[in-house]
Amino acid sequence: MNENLIEVESLPSWMHAVFTGFKRFNPIQSRVLSYALEQDGNMLVCAPTSAGKTNIALLTILKAISEYRDEESGNIDLSKFKVVYIAPMKALVAEVTGNLSNRLKILGITVKELTGDVHLSKSQIEETQIIISTP
Repeated sequence: MNENLIEVESLPSWMHAVFTGFKRFNPIQSRVLSYALEQDGNMLVCAPTSAGKTNIALLTILKAISEYRDEESGNIDLSKFKVVYIAPMKALVAEVTGNLSNRLKILGITVKELTGDVHLSKSQIEETQIIISTP
């Protein structure tokens, strides 16, 4: 496959730390990257396990965060948005929560799990920007 793989360094600089350990995006991620970061429409990505769908979701999350980020100061208005990420199984919810928590903490973003086994109080929900849940 002779595709142009997009370098992480081509993203806005404030996003680089979120992709620490990655040099470039894989073919699937590279193919949808501009849409994920620039468009507001729906996107359905079907790909095998470990194909990089979580990174694609992370790109769309960063697009949402960018709408509440002041370009001059770099500050993000954490009280102005919520992202709900739905995963099919509790085990995947826990995995994605850990992954996104570790990667987004540099931006001051709080990620919490919300499933039948894990409950959040109203104040915890208010303090959280990204909620990972089962249907």
